[in-house]
Amino acid sequence: MRQILISKEDFKSLNRWIDLENRVNLTVIPAGKQLLLEGTQNDFLNIVDMLTDELMSRGIENNSSINQIGYELERLIDLITDAAFE
Repeated sequence: MRQILISKEDFKSLNRWIDLENRVNLTVIPAGKQLLLEGTQNDFLNIVDMLTDELMSRGIENNSSINQIGYELERLIDLITDAAFE
């Protein structure tokens, strides 16, 4: 099992793009002002795949530049990727 400690704000951002409770098999454990996400490497890679799909569909403008949504999605992808490959 892999674990990642994230802020509640990052969790809200993830839930904005992915329905974590219904689409991903993760355990969410309150940890003070943060949340501990626990799952397999595959669970985290699935999240990265879903975020990447959102990045491609909503985060890139017609001229191939990244928009504000794209920057948020890239940040979340980096956060989850670090957990998947720790």
